Order: sequence, then structure tokens, then C-alpha cells
Amino acid sequence: MAYEIKNFCYSLVTGIDFTNLQYAGIVIDANGEANAPGAEESIDGVIQDNPGVGETAQICQSGITMLTVGSVGVSAGEKLEVEADGKVVTLNTGVAIGKALNSGVAGEVISVLLY
Repeated sequence: MAYEIKNFCYSLVTGIDFTNLQYAGIVIDANGEANAPGAEESIDGVIQDNPGVGETAQICQSGITMLTVGSVGVSAGEKLEVEADGKVVTLNTGVAIGKALNSGVAGEVISVLLY
């Protein structure tokens, strides 16, 4: 079961539609809006809700938060990176964004200790 212990959260207007991307990594773009990261990039936090374009999103930047597993399952204890949609996979050549606290298959929500 996934759980959260959030430390620092903030609000940000979205630059894209996040209605199907709750618990995905985000970056702050050049307009100061939440946007999807590029594959293997660092992230500025994790979206906690599912706003549409131009709506306000709640972003968790540190602590333990939930994240959606990407195209390949992950195991507890593995370091993670993001795919282009902000979902997590096992660290390969990207930037480590956190550590999986439980295992999950593609599309499942897991707990992640953010770095």
C-alpha cells in the first residue's frame, strides 16, 4: 500500500493538462508553470491532484510522496528516474529523483522518498 509523509508542498499554475497525470513528476517551465519533464531529467516536485491547463496544482517537493510507475515495474529500494510523462522507472542513465519504498507494476501508484 502506498503512503505519504509530505514535507514541503506548494501551489503552481499548470501549463499542460494534468487530468490524467496525478502523482507524476513535474518541472517548472520558462513561464513559471508546471509542465511535464523530459525523460531522465530532474524534477521540481510531484503533482498531487489532477488539474487541467491553467488551473492551480498542488506540488509536493520533498518528503515521501506517491508517484505513478511508468512503462516498467520497479522494486522497493531501487533508485528512480522519470520518463517523459513524469512517471517513474528504475534509474538507468537519467537523474535519480528518489527511492522506491515499495514495489509496483506499470501504472500502479507507489511511495517514493524524494531526493
